[in-house]
Amino acid sequence: MIKTFTLFLLLLLLVGSLIAKEWHETSSKKVDQLTIEIVEASLNQNELKFNLDGFYIESIDIKNESHILVTHEDAPLFLNEGLPGLPRVNRSLIIPNTGSVEAIVTSIEFDEYQFGPVAPSKGNLLRSQNPDDVPYFFNEFYQTDQWFPVDNITLSDPFIFRGVRGVNIQIQPFQYNPKTQILRVVTEMTITVEA
Repeated sequence: MIKTFTLFLLLLLLVGSLIAKEWHETSSKKVDQLTIEIVEASLNQNELKFNLDGFYIESIDIKNESHILVTHEDAPLFLNEGLPGLPRVNRSLIIPNTGSVEAIVTSIEFDEYQFGPVAPSKGNLLRSQNPDDVPYFFNEFYQTDQWFPVDNITLSDPFIFRGVRGVNIQIQPFQYNPKTQILRVVTEMTITVEA
């Protein structure tokens, strides 16, 4: 009897967790995968290929209005309080010891969705803070007709770690426009990083 009750409870929890998040495929593959491959590498140039097979959305209520949370298991969220909490991807690349660095998007494919308003980030919370106790704040960005983030990629300043010079590339595959409530999702992108 106890085993049956435990099995029923586990099944109920599993079904509840599946209902909470909804998977949206961006390709025919049915895997929760986000990949970044180095297609070509040389001393002064790296070509990267980014692929996103899908993402999760979850509906939440903020001030009695339905909003969505966009997540992916391999991508942390932006932590800018009041701006859309969208997933992003960071990778580090080794670059030559001298010279400047630039990144160029050489090809891009994306899909657009209208799920409704995207929930803002609550910011970078302390461990002592309960996220449920922190209210949502909407930045004035939510009154504009602009995309956040503006660019699909950003580069950090070059750094030196253990004697090796590198740069961090941040790939931002999700963009949101609050006026049109369009969520733009990059499914495939080729990036050239030149140093």
